[in-house]
Amino acid sequence: MFGLSKTTKVFCVFFLVLMLVALGNDLYIWQKEGAAFYFADIGGIFKNYAPDQFRDVIAFLGADNFNLFLGPVLSQPATLVFLGLFVFSFATGFLLARYGPQSFRTGGKDTFAKAKKGEFLGYKDRVKYKRQ
Repeated sequence: MFGLSKTTKVFCVFFLVLMLVALGNDLYIWQKEGAAFYFADIGGIFKNYAPDQFRDVIAFLGADNFNLFLGPVLSQPATLVFLGLFVFSFATGFLLARYGPQSFRTGGKDTFAKAKKGEFLGYKDRVKYKRQ
């Protein structure tokens, strides 16, 4: 798949599954309530499905720090966040596969094929040093 590494594929599948779960949650709420469709924010999902852990995080950080650092993050729609993380991980993996350090590596099959044909000489074959 586009020459992506295994790590990139794992992250892409992970974020894609999370995005589909969040979208499924949004569709479920839309059908259950019958109201207008909207994307649920991460904080709302966290507060609804794990209220004890939500209160523990607030107690650990304090209300001021929670609102300052996590408030903006948790107010984002979960589906769009996971879609963005999927696109970011795919793009990063694709660019590293295409233009990363491995793509500029010398050697490999071409070098060995040239050496067998005699077209490529190694350092020892090109430099003739005679001791005096």
